[in-house]
Amino acid sequence: MRPSFRHKKFPWEHHVDEETKTVYVCIPGGYPSTLALPFIIAKFFPDYEGKLCTKNFLLSLTENDQ
Repeated sequence: MRPSFRHKKFPWEHHVDEETKTVYVCIPGGYPSTLALPFIIAKFFPDYEGKLCTKNFLLSLTENDQ
């Protein structure tokens, strides 16, 4: 039997820093989408802090992980 709900993935490009419990998020649409960030972070990453960042900063974070 299939569950009646669909698990949706995180809606924006992001990077999770497990050490500092921070999620860096790039929201290309900007305002007003940025207002939803605290609620989406709480849903997908409880006990983590969300921080907005630029696309270049996000790319630099992901390059450092590789």
